[in-house]
Amino acid sequence: MDQLNYTNNFGKLIRRIQVELMVGLTTHEIYELLENEGHWAPDSLHEAMKLAMEGLQ
Repeated sequence: MDQLNYTNNFGKLIRRIQVELMVGLTTHEIYELLENEGHWAPDSLHEAMKLAMEGLQ
């Protein structure tokens, strides 16, 4: 069950990053916001950012 929650939350993180990119935030601003929230490890943020940008192409 924990893995399912992580997967669902990671998917939500990717969608959130995509929305923030579409409204004009820079990747640096998004990283900073998410790092300040403290819910995600840096490697997870990096992977989510990569997947979010690939999904928008």
